[in-house]
Parts: sequence; structure tokens; C-alpha cells
Amino acid sequence: SGFADEPPQPNAESNSLLKASPHLTSRDPPKSSFADLFSLTDNDDVRFTFVLGTIFAFLNGLTTPALAHVIAYGLRDLAGAVDNPDAALPSAKIYAAEGDEDAMEGVRRTVYHFLGVGVYAFVCSMMQNACMEVAAARTERRFLTRWFGALLKQDAAFYDV
Repeated sequence: SGFADEPPQPNAESNSLLKASPHLTSRDPPKSSFADLFSLTDNDDVRFTFVLGTIFAFLNGLTTPALAHVIAYGLRDLAGAVDNPDAALPSAKIYAAEGDEDAMEGVRRTVYHFLGVGVYAFVCSMMQNACMEVAAARTERRFLTRWFGALLKQDAAFYDV
């Protein structure tokens, strides 16, 4: 009451108008369906690019479980060294004698797995971004062309204030 940041309250007249119209039950704008997403894509090229971008987005999402798997096996190797140093896996021999190449084999394997997951994530996210950008740019161009065409079809009186 009197504060500037309070939202306006609906009055009785607006509530009666909403109750009188059965199709106007709320003030929310209508929701778009998934099919409406493709309404401005007239060619299959844009649809294919969007679907391909969605597939790459799914593949990019698989990086989190892959990283969990790599971390779990890396920690398992380290835990083997703590529990039983004599029977530890080669990756657990962190403090190896100089010149002992076999001691760091498991650590190198884990590092290569991390690098592999990183390259995989980079390629998938790059392809996802590229496909979605192309689809969005082509859809935007189609939307703007239709919108400008609709503006040109209006009578001159439409633009009078």
C-alpha cells in the first residue's frame, strides 16, 4: 500500500472478465508446442542441422559419467597403494626410483584417459554449438524475412499514429 515496488493487484472488473471468458482462465501467455519450434524452418537442411546439434548435445552430456568413471579408476589405483603397498598396481607407485618407467604406467594411463575425455568433450561441444548456431541463424533469417514481408503488406494507414 503506497510502495513503488509492489506489483499491481487485479481489480474486480478484470477478474469478472476472466471468469466470463472460459478460454481466458489465466494471464499466462499461450505455450508453444515442440512443433511450433520448426514452423519457421521451411527446408529439411535446417531441421537436420538442429537434430544433429541435439544429438551432439546428448553426446556432450555423456562426458560427466565418463569423467566419473576415469576418476573412480584413478582413485582405485591410488587406494590400492595405501591398502597394500606390496601388491599395488603400477599406477600406485608414485614415488618410483629414478629410471623406473613401469611405475608411472597407471598414472600415464589415467592422464591419457582424462585427455581423451577432454578432446571428446571439446569436439562434441564444438559440433553442438556450430550446428545450433547455423540452425538459429537460418531460422532467424527466415523469421525476419517473413516479418518484413508482413510489414510491407500493410496499408499506409496502419503506420499512422
